[in-house]
Amino acid sequence: MAAKTGKKTDRKGPVPYRAAAGEIGAGDIKAVYLLYGDEGYLQDRFIAKLRDAWLGGDTGGGDWSREDGRGMTQAQAVDLAGQMTLFSDRKLLVIDEPAFIPAGKEQGKGSGEAPGVDGPPMEEAGGETGAEGAPRQRHKSVPQPELPLVAYLEQPAAGACLVLRCPKGKPDRRHKLVAAIAGAGGLVEAAALDPGDRLPYLKEALQQTGKQCARGVLEKISRQPGSLAFCVRELEKAAAYAGEESEITEEMADAVLTPSLESNIFRLVDALGQRREARALQELRALLDNGEPPFSIFAMMLRQYRLIFRAKACLQAGMGRTQIAQTLKVLPFAADNAAAQSKYYSFPELENAMELFCDKDLAMKSGIPYRQALEDLIIALRH
Repeated sequence: MAAKTGKKTDRKGPVPYRAAAGEIGAGDIKAVYLLYGDEGYLQDRFIAKLRDAWLGGDTGGGDWSREDGRGMTQAQAVDLAGQMTLFSDRKLLVIDEPAFIPAGKEQGKGSGEAPGVDGPPMEEAGGETGAEGAPRQRHKSVPQPELPLVAYLEQPAAGACLVLRCPKGKPDRRHKLVAAIAGAGGLVEAAALDPGDRLPYLKEALQQTGKQCARGVLEKISRQPGSLAFCVRELEKAAAYAGEESEITEEMADAVLTPSLESNIFRLVDALGQRREARALQELRALLDNGEPPFSIFAMMLRQYRLIFRAKACLQAGMGRTQIAQTLKVLPFAADNAAAQSKYYSFPELENAMELFCDKDLAMKSGIPYRQALEDLIIALRH
């Protein structure tokens, strides 16, 4: 069973999820964690890893509890962390949405202090007269009482591990408590993942379903809009749809995946590049029948062709994957898609495509029925 090191880290910034999970696996478990980030799936995994390492999993001999932190104070959190049972010498306490963790500047207002933060604000006092004759405001710092959790960090309860879980937004790292947790190495960020970075987690989820599938199917699922948790649910849907079959095919995945405009536009453009006009028209009609706005479809098609054009130029200039993504200002997987599709087109064909988009844009704004204009565009792009 893992043991705390008690080692001071003096970090200032957050620890990425993967690095923090690695520390847990190596037995370096902090007394207090502040867990935040957009990937709730990774937050849940982090807590599960802590539970396995610190308490020995579901069958371990430790004490495990979870509390609602809305309306809770730091003093109450410290009290809960220190309440050990008679039957265990180890405890894992998770406090969800702790009210005393201040939101970052983008979520909160002013200095970043939030309701529920212990300690008085700065006090404003009158002062000298300014150059224009108006009173100049001076701010003097009122000594704050020691924040309970900051003091707790110096001498945590023996055998206790406390996790403060913030499922939304970023904490204000200027605040004394957040800074203290960061300094102790317990500020952990489960940041949103690029679709390519989701693949290792989807592979693990696939193993749990007992199914197999080609890498291309996993990549398609990883490109689904939303979070990693949503992608895992989509994978589980595909596995359930496969029934007794041992492999999830692309057709099975297509049958259950939640449709998105971006993924459908990619398939439409891919069909055009492969000179599969009927498939491209089928994708277009499905989008229109599902209620997608025609101008949104047109704009996404134009965007994809522009990316293809620019990706082809980048490839001709000898750029690599990362450089292409940076030049196009898109995520790496989107750059990969555009680069792959660029092989279907010559530069003259792409130049002609841009002219066709201009013509159809004018036609749609001149009153030609949207469906007819989009179908004519696809037929023209095919040739």
